[in-house]
Amino acid sequence: MTLLPLPDPYDFELSTERFRAFGPDLANLWYEGGVHRVVGGREIRIEAARKQTAARMNRSPFDPESTSAASGVDVEPLDDETEPVARAIVGADFELDPFYTWARRDQDGAGERGAADRARLLTSQG
Repeated sequence: MTLLPLPDPYDFELSTERFRAFGPDLANLWYEGGVHRVVGGREIRIEAARKQTAARMNRSPFDPESTSAASGVDVEPLDDETEPVARAIVGADFELDPFYTWARRDQDGAGERGAADRARLLTSQG
């Protein structure tokens, strides 16, 4: 497996929860701890980088049996064709700062909007 480096903090388990929660789809399959997908007629497998696995097992991130020095995911095969797909699958190119801004803004007004929506729903059922 080849390391696809990703900036910290990166959590493979959180990033791939949707594959476990919703099951197989037409493009991706969660199987034995990794995501599988066909790219250009070849199967790729994406799994937690050995560093993340070592941390969950309370092992040193520099243990040669279980680690990689950088954060990211292990991808096989990793090349110019599979890298953009692997990055998309794990959400590497997703801009988090605008999302956090939107989520905070949405959360601030959620109570008011929710109450207004409930009132509208109740009056329309009248």
